[in-house]
Amino acid sequence: MPEVIEDLSAPRLLTTTWLEGRPMAQFAEEAGTTQREAAALNMFRAWYVPFYGYGVIHGDPHLGNYSVNADASINLYDFGCIRVFPRVFRRRCGRAISRATHR
Repeated sequence: MPEVIEDLSAPRLLTTTWLEGRPMAQFAEEAGTTQREAAALNMFRAWYVPFYGYGVIHGDPHLGNYSVNADASINLYDFGCIRVFPRVFRRRCGRAISRATHR
């Protein structure tokens, strides 16, 4: 994740550092299977660890808000749209996914 530049930010404006990385679509075309699978796992973690651990999701998931590093780690951009979910909702989601995958 980029770092916040406090001096250039305000209550309704978040300014961050730029992170190097290849655009997601370019990475998908050029990377081998092993790298694509590693990036997919990292994308999964980027979505579900914050959701299940903290109840937060990045609410603007399009290819322009992600880039991929050489090690298949993911850069996240644009935090203008996030959503916080209550713990009870996260538990219910976890149970639903568990039931759906263990049938």
